Amino acid sequence: MIRSVWRTISLSGWQEALGLTLMAVVLPWLLFPSDPLLLETHFFWPIIGPLLVALRYGFGLALCSVLGVILFQLWALISGVAIYIDPYPFEAIAAYVLAVLVAGEFRDAWARRIEQLEKSYAYSQGRLRSFAANYHLLQTSHHRMEQAMAGHALSLRESMQSIRNIFAEQKPSLEGCASQVLDLFVEYGGFQTAGLFGVNNGNVDAEPVASVGRFSALIRGDQVMAQALETGHVIAVDQSTNPDKEHYQLAVPVCDAAGTLHAIVLVEQVQFFSLTDQNLTLLAVMAGHIGDSLRESYENPLLVAADRAYFMRCIERAQIDAEQHGVSCQLIKVSSQTADKEVRLLYQYVSSTRRGLDLYFQQDEQTWLVLMPLTEESDARAFLHRLERWSTERLGKTLDEVGVSIEAPLSFPLATHTLASMVNQAAPEERVA
Repeated sequence: MIRSVWRTISLSGWQEALGLTLMAVVLPWLLFPSDPLLLETHFFWPIIGPLLVALRYGFGLALCSVLGVILFQLWALISGVAIYIDPYPFEAIAAYVLAVLVAGEFRDAWARRIEQLEKSYAYSQGRLRSFAANYHLLQTSHHRMEQAMAGHALSLRESMQSIRNIFAEQKPSLEGCASQVLDLFVEYGGFQTAGLFGVNNGNVDAEPVASVGRFSALIRGDQVMAQALETGHVIAVDQSTNPDKEHYQLAVPVCDAAGTLHAIVLVEQVQFFSLTDQNLTLLAVMAGHIGDSLRESYENPLLVAADRAYFMRCIERAQIDAEQHGVSCQLIKVSSQTADKEVRLLYQYVSSTRRGLDLYFQQDEQTWLVLMPLTEESDARAFLHRLERWSTERLGKTLDEVGVSIEAPLSFPLATHTLASMVNQAAPEERVA
C-alpha cells in the first residue's frame, strides 16, 4: 500500500512539495530577520507549508515536508545560524506535526474513496454504453423484423386470400397443392425445416407429401405431434410436457370445420420470433381454412340457394375462428320487398364491389346474406353506409324508399337461434355461442 502511495505521486507533486517546504523556511528569514524560525510567536507559522502539502498530496509528502522544516530549524540552531535562548519546543511542534499528518491521512482516505467512486462510475458508464449499444442492436433487429414481417404481408386477410387463390387453381386434394400449401406456411410461419404429412383415419403417413429444408424421417413418438393430433390445435414445443426431449418445435394440424384431420405440418426448425401467440393464431386460422378448402372449395364466392350447405360450413368456420382465436367476422342480411329493377341494380352493385374474402349467399331473389370474414363491426357499418350513399346518388332514393331493409351487422360468435333467424333454417346444433 505504501509503495502504491509513493508511486502515485508525480514529479510535479514532488516539485510543488519541495517549493512549499522551502517557502516555509525561507520566507521567515526574509520577513522576520530577528526571529527567522518564528519560535517566539504564539503559532508555529512554518507549519503552514507542510499543511498545504498534506491537503494537496496526502500523508507521504506531508511527512517529508514537515520533517524537512524541523530538520532545517534544528540545523540552524545547532550551527548557530539562528539564535534561540529557550529550549526547542518539541511538544508544541509535535502537536503541529500530528495535526499535519492527520490532515494528510484524511486527504488520502478521501482520495481513495473518490478513486473507488470514479471506478464505479466508469464501470457504470461502461455498462450503460454496452446497454445502449445492445438496446440499439435490439431495436434495429426488431425494426428489421417488423420490416421483414411487413414485407411478407403477414396478415390474416392476405393469407386467407392466398389460400383461396391456391385452391381456385387446384382441385381440393392434398397431393395436388401440397407444395404450395407448405410454401404458404413457410412464408407466414417462418419455418426453416418442415414437412407436410397426410393423415388418414388419425394415422400420419410415413412420408411427407412436401418438405422444406433437410427434414429428417418421421418420429412417431414425439409428444408435440401426439398432442396436436389429439387436440386438433396448434402445439408449440413449450406447451409439451417434456420440451427438452421433443424433436419437433411446432405441429400444425390441418382440420376442417367438422373436425376431420386432413394433414399435419411438423416443424423441426423455426425462426425464434415466429413462436408468438399472434403468429400461432395466424397459423391455426390458416390451417382451419386450408382444411375447409381440402374438404370442399368454391371458385365462385357468389353463392345461390343450391350452395346453402357450403355457406353453412363457412359460417361454422367463422364461429370456430371467433370462439377459439378471437378473429372478428360479421354477418349482414339484406332483404327487399320486391325484385324490381332498382333492387336488381343494387344487388349488381353489391356483387361488383365485393371484397376478396367476402361471401354473398342469395337465398332467393329478395334476400342476400353477406359473410364478411376478418372484419370489424365498424367496417361492416361502413359497407352499409356505402350502400346507402350509392342508392341515394344513383337511384335518387334511400334504401327504405327502394324497399330494401338491412339488419344491423352481427358479430361472431353467434347464438344458434340468431343464425337460424338469419338463414331461415335451423343452424348447426354442434356450434352454440
